[in-house]
Amino acid sequence: QPTEVIARLNEFWGTVVPVIDEAGGSIEQFAGDGVLVLFNGLVDQPDHAQRGARCALGVLRVTAPIARSRSPRAIFPLTHG
Repeated sequence: QPTEVIARLNEFWGTVVPVIDEAGGSIEQFAGDGVLVLFNGLVDQPDHAQRGARCALGVLRVTAPIARSRSPRAIFPLTHG
């Protein structure tokens, strides 16, 4: 159902957006279950590579519990790419 899709996307976005904010990333767009994040775009960030890596690791950390709670055969499994 569409409401279930939206609920799962909101759960995902609500989990990763604070991690992105904490790393100093700028969300360029949401695309389905993906998020395009920019570093060193709006403001100068000499450490943008480290920020991006820290953000990616943070997203993995906060979404791992969600992924573990779902069966890989579930309608909405959570995997990382």
